[in-house]
Amino acid sequence: MKRFLTIALAAILTILLCGCNKSADYYRFVSQERRDILVGESETYAVKCYLELREKPFKSDGKKQETSFAVIVKLTIKSGVDGIVSGAKVSFKTDKEYSALFTFHRESDDYVATSYVNALPEKELLLSVTAGDKTETINAVSVSKDFTFDPQKALGFAVSKTEGAYEDYAESGNLEINVRMIYGEKIFYYVGIITEDKTDAFLIDSDCKTLIARKTLTRGR
Repeated sequence: MKRFLTIALAAILTILLCGCNKSADYYRFVSQERRDILVGESETYAVKCYLELREKPFKSDGKKQETSFAVIVKLTIKSGVDGIVSGAKVSFKTDKEYSALFTFHRESDDYVATSYVNALPEKELLLSVTAGDKTETINAVSVSKDFTFDPQKALGFAVSKTEGAYEDYAESGNLEINVRMIYGEKIFYYVGIITEDKTDAFLIDSDCKTLIARKTLTRGR
């Protein structure tokens, strides 16, 4: 009887360990991990700063590349203010001074500047936006407050809803995953499981227990 119980316990432990290893295997395919969002404004601008670990160059093609820390500044011009001049840039300091030029995105009517950095800021970042001969300073502060970002938990929940559909992709290495903190009226997680031909997108409550929406997007559509 004791021998039977020992074998049974060993079998259960093996199953549990295998389950844990599968979750860890999926996490190694994360090519974008949005860890925090900072917001702030000045007289002229409103900004959102996305603090991420992301692949460089960033491309959702189903294959993960090497990742680096990145600060993405999304700038919106307030109503009644003219557009910024060509050559406008943002500057800030983490471990050293960084600056990046803004690019206009017509689909969102925003200006975006991306800087790959050696270290991400903690909870706030002082930005200088320079357009022509005018510079405005903006203190961007985290929206997360006491929220603890847990990408592995969010990813594990999303994977649990796929019923093993991506195990072969994980085994072959042809997989890419995005995990983003999303901020609206509250904080959510976005998880995108990406292959060469589709993206399986999940919107998850911050408790990582509630699936709010799921949508599959076929590549090229």
